[in-house]
Amino acid sequence: MSLSKKLRELRIKKGWTQDFVADMMKVDRSTISRYETGRSLPDYQTILQFAEIFKVEKEYLVAELDPQAEEKDKPALLLKENSNDRELELILELLEKEPKIKDILLEWYNYDDKKRTLVINTVRAFMKEIRHYKR
Repeated sequence: MSLSKKLRELRIKKGWTQDFVADMMKVDRSTISRYETGRSLPDYQTILQFAEIFKVEKEYLVAELDPQAEEKDKPALLLKENSNDRELELILELLEKEPKIKDILLEWYNYDDKKRTLVINTVRAFMKEIRHYKR
């Protein structure tokens, strides 16, 4: 499968728009479109950035770019946490039950460190109040 098709497929599997990916990568949406249609080829640093945001090995993205490379039968998508991690399973379950949380987390991903810290502190304070309220 071509790099352009892989990029499009990965984005669609995540449920992301080209605009969202463009914001994450700090490029124009038309740039993402050109990569996905094969009209432009991303440079190596951009491929690394795609691999990071889509959580895939860079080799998966560039395999067909190297004429010497052989197609490997390893899975493209990687789970970076221990698959036996019960907390991660609970988080994934919550994301399935509450898709709005996923949207919030995706928006939060694009915040700078200062805004992320503000969100964390606000959510912690809010949850503390809720625990207090239940008693």
